[in-house]
Amino acid sequence: MKRVIKTLKKDIHEEKEAIRDYGKQAKSLKKTHKAIARKLTHIQHEESHHKKELTKLLRKEVKRK
Repeated sequence: MKRVIKTLKKDIHEEKEAIRDYGKQAKSLKKTHKAIARKLTHIQHEESHHKKELTKLLRKEVKRK
């Protein structure tokens, strides 16, 4: 179980980084490449959803212990 918790925490951290990076990219392209910025923002929201899903899994796993 500890391995699962460690992996989930790592995955959540990676999702947080992706959310931040896609946001930065979208912001920097907002004026010059609007369509790409919109797509990056969309992906950022998907990553946020993934983070929420992983967080729920982590909570369930911690409760099982």
